[in-house]
Amino acid sequence: MRTVWRVVGCAALIWVVLVAGANAQQGNQYRHITVRDFIIDGPQLAARHEPVALTGAYITRGNLAVMYASGGDISMALFGPAELAQRIQPVTLLTDEASHEARAAMFDCQNMTGCNMSLEGRVTTCEMTNGFGAEHSEPCLQVEDLWHNPPPAPQNPVQPARSPISAWAAQIQARIQHAWVRPPSAHPGIDCTVFVTQVPGGNVVSAKLGACNGDDAVKQSILDAVSRASPLPPPPDPALFERNLELYFRPTD
Repeated sequence: MRTVWRVVGCAALIWVVLVAGANAQQGNQYRHITVRDFIIDGPQLAARHEPVALTGAYITRGNLAVMYASGGDISMALFGPAELAQRIQPVTLLTDEASHEARAAMFDCQNMTGCNMSLEGRVTTCEMTNGFGAEHSEPCLQVEDLWHNPPPAPQNPVQPARSPISAWAAQIQARIQHAWVRPPSAHPGIDCTVFVTQVPGGNVVSAKLGACNGDDAVKQSILDAVSRASPLPPPPDPALFERNLELYFRPTD
């Protein structure tokens, strides 16, 4: 079993996607672009409903599927200082009309720093609404399928060093996972959000559940695990400390 989690700042917002634009059409040539290209040229691509193949690091954030340029960007966006995290933009993905193969690949992604993936689809426009009702439009990708002709991997690629933030995240993940006692009623596919408040030193002062598809016994077992995991491991640099944590608890068999 494995627990997937992320750290967010106090001002983090959950965005809800409302699709604007026509459905993707098949039979077009997909032009390979990077996440950086998408962010820069997105409005023009959306205006043409451009078919593209997008390569990057896939992850879910709340109820959204998104793609970052790399796993390093995910680590910085989720666990880094807020002033830096806000500068890292992902591409929002619409997956309801994606192929079974693409949806299966995204479902199987349980890596807390994302999964490298190449997806094909059409660029469209999404109306994004935050928790306060404020709206704005942004380009997003209507996913159709996995891209079956991704760029070749570099020869003898250099493996990036594990960042201190990722190492800290792994320590907290392991601590809570080890503390969880699985109740008999726990079913496959548990997916729960836990909001935790800690103080310097890692002592947990409060924990409450958000959306959770487990029964009462499962919910209580998760809260008990967080309590037993206190104090949480400290960050390698005190400047990285976050008082408010948002944990995604997704044990897998």
